Amino acid sequence: FLSRISLGSSQVELDTVLVEPQPAASENLEKLQVQIEGIYAAVSDDFLELAQLAELNPLTDFTGANLLAAELSGRSLGMANLYQANLRGANLTDADLSEINGSHASFKGADLSGALLANADLSYADFYRSSLALANLIGSNLEGANLVEVNITQANLSGANLDWANLDWANLEDANLSGANLSEADLEGANLSGTNLSGTTLWMVA
Repeated sequence: FLSRISLGSSQVELDTVLVEPQPAASENLEKLQVQIEGIYAAVSDDFLELAQLAELNPLTDFTGANLLAAELSGRSLGMANLYQANLRGANLTDADLSEINGSHASFKGADLSGALLANADLSYADFYRSSLALANLIGSNLEGANLVEVNITQANLSGANLDWANLDWANLEDANLSGANLSEADLEGANLSGTNLSGTTLWMVA
């Protein structure tokens, strides 16, 4: 688990970022040691419980976090800051990700089936070959997002912004795109069988 929530572009391990030790700051060093021991001793593999033990706040502390293959099914992460986070292969089924900042994050191969992503900022996020089946993406911002070969069947994207999004070979069967903006989006090979496109902006769609 420690390696999965390492932070930053340098992938610094959690046990080195819990507390920024100062020279001769023995209290900080003791606190760091207690936190490390608490995490290693924890019997739980629950992401939020371990983050709490590490005194990390999902709303502020997970920018650029490495959450590779994290088990977050059914978890509530609404309004979390996941900017540039790595969630490749993560299990986010039925998770509450409403209003998150997931801009430029990687969701490659992740399972977000049934997830709540209403009003989320997912601009330029990478969802390549992930699953958004039955997901709620009402009002979400997917500008420039990579949705190539994504399973979006029966998802609700009404009012979503998909300007410049790449939906090549995506499966949008029975999805709701009413009122969505697909200006200059790529839809080559996409499955639009049964898709609700009422009021959808399709200007310059390729």
